[in-house]
Amino acid sequence: MPKTALCVEIPVHPEHRDSFEAELKDHAAKTLSGEAGCLQFDAHCSPEDPNLFFIYEVYADDDAITAHRANPQLARYREATADMVIERRVKEWSVL
Repeated sequence: MPKTALCVEIPVHPEHRDSFEAELKDHAAKTLSGEAGCLQFDAHCSPEDPNLFFIYEVYADDDAITAHRANPQLARYREATADMVIERRVKEWSVL
């Protein structure tokens, strides 16, 4: 099975920008340390729009993606950031 990458664009409300960044950094660290199938988790902020974030995640296989989506940590992060986020644009890619 090929590795899978998730690419996520997340525009946030300006008044929540700093809080969202802190939550995202915490989520990234916990995902990398707590999920064996997560091989990479990079969080970025646009230099042109400080309220636009981009996440690049790489998972070992489909089982790792399934485990990530079922992880209570992801649910906690989504709940904590629900009012901060305008939308989440997620694309899934097969790593070549």
